[in-house]
Amino acid sequence: LAQLLSAASRSVSSNTSAVLSGAGYALAFNDSAAVSSRLYGLPVGSYSVTLEFLIKPTKHTGLVLAAATNTTFALSLGDSRAFSTVVAVTNADGSQSAVMTSLYRPLVGSTVYLSSTNSTPWTVVRYGTDSLGNKLTYLSLSPAATIAFSQLPVNSTNGFWATKSIHMHYGRSVYDTGLTLPLNAWSQITLVWTVSTVQLYVLQTSSSFTTASFDLGPCVFVNGATLSLG
Repeated sequence: LAQLLSAASRSVSSNTSAVLSGAGYALAFNDSAAVSSRLYGLPVGSYSVTLEFLIKPTKHTGLVLAAATNTTFALSLGDSRAFSTVVAVTNADGSQSAVMTSLYRPLVGSTVYLSSTNSTPWTVVRYGTDSLGNKLTYLSLSPAATIAFSQLPVNSTNGFWATKSIHMHYGRSVYDTGLTLPLNAWSQITLVWTVSTVQLYVLQTSSSFTTASFDLGPCVFVNGATLSLG
């Protein structure tokens, strides 16, 4: 741990102006990271691993932590990718939705935001392809939206989509936890890995927390693993 913190202190960007408070001493990462050497002395066998830390994000993007052995596990804050087109379509039942063409696609079921419609939330319904083999993502207006579909500038080209929730990565699989951290405020994240099940808790006040649970596979916090922050 001392080695990791030492590496982190060297990796903190010198031009960051963020003022962090509320957690005693803190590490500020700005396009930087700290990576440990291989970890040893961890318990072997059937056991639970608990990681707990405070985090104050300034944007919904970037890697929080990663651990790697033969399999890599990681937590990231949202995702953002480019799209080439978004087009409004009318469905067979008369309802309206949007079809996005992009090389990278958000996860089905996740909430996504488009640069063309700003803070209006959309829900990823399903995937498809067009006659040219381009990747399509079908979006429906989220029930949380406060504006009618007809009032939105849906049709757009060369923009980007973004998600704000915490994503969990395990091997080649990615899971949208549905948990979102507030910006510029301290939150506590607790990660509990028991055998093959991972539970993620986000505590924002002393009496309010949200949680998500996933059955992933063998724990990666074992002897020989490396740990990354930022």
